[in-house]
Amino acid sequence: MKIIVIIFISSLFSIVGLSMASDYAFGTKVALQDSDIGNSLKNIIDGTAISYWDIGSDRGAYDGDDVVYLDLPPIGIADANDLRLTPFGDRQAGSKVAPYDQDVNAPLAGLPAEMRFLNLYGSQSYDIYDPVYIHQSNPIRLDSIASPSNAYEAKPDPASLVIG
Repeated sequence: MKIIVIIFISSLFSIVGLSMASDYAFGTKVALQDSDIGNSLKNIIDGTAISYWDIGSDRGAYDGDDVVYLDLPPIGIADANDLRLTPFGDRQAGSKVAPYDQDVNAPLAGLPAEMRFLNLYGSQSYDIYDPVYIHQSNPIRLDSIASPSNAYEAKPDPASLVIG
């Protein structure tokens, strides 16, 4: 009986810890006072890609109306647990595809992209106030950019997707 109580309490602490880590909005950055600071991170599965579902007006090419995903293997279809990087219908950016969602099994095409940041302060490196982008051919913002009052005027690259 004692072992069952210990397992139950351990499970409860794990669940509470996980729920605390998920209280932050998609695209926000981890700050020193956040409950998930210092938690161990694991690598994403090898073969993960940034892909899109071609439902926009420019069929056969990526455009701003297409839905962008973090496409976990198997690549090429929207599977359960793939992450939407842009909204789809009533599903927000940052939501996971569920087995019953309308976009499950949607055909996905690769989106050549790389990670970049907008250097708002002119420093030599990235800092927490710099927005992060997935850079590709058509801009989509995943969060808003708040320009600090002491930042120099910077013009974002028009071929980017803001992620944080």
